[in-house]
Amino acid sequence: MNVVLDFRRRYEQRFAPPLVFVDLQEELPGSTGILEDERAAAAIGNCRKLLAHARANGWPVAFVRKVRPWRSGNLTGVPRWISGFEPRRADMLFDRDTSSCYASTEFADAMDAAGGAFVVAGVSSDDACLSTFVDAARYGHQVGLISDALVSQPLPGFDPEESHRAIIALASRHAAVVTAEGWIEAAVDTRSAKEVFRAAAAPR
Repeated sequence: MNVVLDFRRRYEQRFAPPLVFVDLQEELPGSTGILEDERAAAAIGNCRKLLAHARANGWPVAFVRKVRPWRSGNLTGVPRWISGFEPRRADMLFDRDTSSCYASTEFADAMDAAGGAFVVAGVSSDDACLSTFVDAARYGHQVGLISDALVSQPLPGFDPEESHRAIIALASRHAAVVTAEGWIEAAVDTRSAKEVFRAAAAPR
């Protein structure tokens, strides 16, 4: 039996940069109670929505987690994934031992192979966001931050809402700041990474 491949349909498939989830784990060091906050619950809900859309549309998904250094050949300090965010076989998984996602050389190589563009959601402190975005510029990568799908760890002297605003403001100097809804609509309707970032960041 002959199989006819529809190359035109394949060409017309929409492009979406990898959706990178950072530290979607329980019991992260220094984040006691952070996931119990109402604002955090809303952000995690948006992460779930993004993950569902990504998997339904075949968009690339990556999970990055921070781990403690190796001891006697064993990996230590790896908290459980938040329920529903366990990586699947088709997903990418990267371990890092410092703040930046680029502490994993495999992450940098994968983002290169994916076209040099990705968007971030998940749980992050200011140093994790900013160090990743600064490193992205060094690699010549385009990066986006989904502001309402990010759980921000409180900064010293700031309440959670003030901390989130401060982290988003700082990140906007290095990344395109978008919303979950804007990202989903843009990634479905546009083809190139540059178009996705431009459309997702546009006022609605």
